[in-house]
Amino acid sequence: MPKPEPRPLRTLPERAFRARARLVAALLCCVCFAGLAARLAYLQLFTGSWYTSRALGQQLRRAAGRQQQLLDPAGLPA
Repeated sequence: MPKPEPRPLRTLPERAFRARARLVAALLCCVCFAGLAARLAYLQLFTGSWYTSRALGQQLRRAAGRQQQLLDPAGLPA
């Protein structure tokens, strides 16, 4: 049975680089998440009423024009 080849040992600078790279990636993710959370809080707390009034204005807008009554084939109101 052949002897398996030993895995190369990781050098100390390579381990330090990987640890530093993981830390930078984690910090970048935290900064991005914090930015998104801050934007969400801003939209909810400071501009939420503006968006609410705008949405209500779109829903409650009446169509201009006269509404006509529906009639059946005999000419009577349906």
